[in-house]
Amino acid sequence: MKRSIIVCCVLTLGCAGNALASAPQSLTIKEIKAASAKAAADARIEAAQLSRAQDRAVASYKRYQARGAAEAKRDQANAAAAQAKAAEKTKQEAHALARAYDRAVASHKRDVSQRLAAEKLAQEKAAAAASRAAKFAKVEAAALATVQDRVVAYYRRSIGKGDAGLAMAVKRIERFACFTGIEDRHARIGVQLVDGKIDYFAYYSKWKPRTCSIAAERNGPYSRWEDNGATSKVVLVDDKGVFTIDRKGGTFRFVFHDIDRMRYCGMSGKINGSLTVVRGKSKCIVEGVMDGPEG
Repeated sequence: MKRSIIVCCVLTLGCAGNALASAPQSLTIKEIKAASAKAAADARIEAAQLSRAQDRAVASYKRYQARGAAEAKRDQANAAAAQAKAAEKTKQEAHALARAYDRAVASHKRDVSQRLAAEKLAQEKAAAAASRAAKFAKVEAAALATVQDRVVAYYRRSIGKGDAGLAMAVKRIERFACFTGIEDRHARIGVQLVDGKIDYFAYYSKWKPRTCSIAAERNGPYSRWEDNGATSKVVLVDDKGVFTIDRKGGTFRFVFHDIDRMRYCGMSGKINGSLTVVRGKSKCIVEGVMDGPEG
């Protein structure tokens, strides 16, 4: 403002001086004063215009400065918000990754635990199955041994029967047996062949708690034997049932015809069906014989 006043004064004096200098020498003092006053008025007008222009320039500069500061502040605020948003997103991603890792670890632990439990169960089942198999094999071996012992005992008895026993002793004797079923429910048979012909057999079965035991000896007191080619018929004592034995190579099929269960098993009913023993095989083929006491 002071600068504007000084400029106005200078302009006024300058204009007045110019007016006086340019005025003709014939002017009167009154005219000179009037010209000087007009010049001063013009100078004041110009000074006022210049002052307004300067004020407008200052105001425009201040507005520009304020607008620039506002824009800079807004940019800083936007940058800070973007940075905070990015930090929050990174934090959320880190949390999500941590949760996914925890879930993966938990799932892996569950899988390992389940696999170990399954392996342990499989091992326990395998051990139990092996134990049952060993026990069953032991029982089977004992059963076969029992049947074979009966055949051996019969053979030994036959040797002690004088000349007939001696004649039998020099003949070709073959023995074999078979077994089928489980410990509490099974059937087995032992067979002795003399010169390729069945001379004795012993059948045994178990249906816990019942057991059946049938033995027949050719020329023995408890059965009557009839041969017709490859088929032998064995009628049990007191007509308690009939066996037919069909031979085909090394296969012997024993067919049960109304065998009295009460006589040989201690329970009511009849035994019907068949049991096949094959030379060189330890397992019997059974059809109908183990169908139950009502058969």
